[in-house]
Amino acid sequence: FSTRGVAAWPDLLQFINACTGAADLPDAREMGYHIIQEMADVIDKNLKDQLPSLTQLLLQGLHDTAPSVQTAALRAVASMMDTLATSDELVLFKDLIPPMLASLKRCTQPGTNDEELLGEVLEVLAELAQ
Repeated sequence: FSTRGVAAWPDLLQFINACTGAADLPDAREMGYHIIQEMADVIDKNLKDQLPSLTQLLLQGLHDTAPSVQTAALRAVASMMDTLATSDELVLFKDLIPPMLASLKRCTQPGTNDEELLGEVLEVLAELAQ
């Protein structure tokens, strides 16, 4: 991908958009966020100009009704944050804080047993605080 692949990245983004936009397929949406998580380094190196649209995709995932999709989106946020080098890039993630806090609130309500999502939210918020 590194030598000829930059031209192929729009195809990757289209695929990720198709996955994360699959309304009736939570597994496909989750897979789209796993791809972002696993390819965060590549995305950072080759698609910095796409960071604003990627943060919108992440925001969409954080608002998803399926807890597994929310968790995958949170992990993708954490991976992307690990790769970003400048505070200007991290500023793009400020809009993600309210839905992360909403996820935290949902996780702590009585009768909710989503420790995995709670852990992910706390991990990402701790990363943002650093």
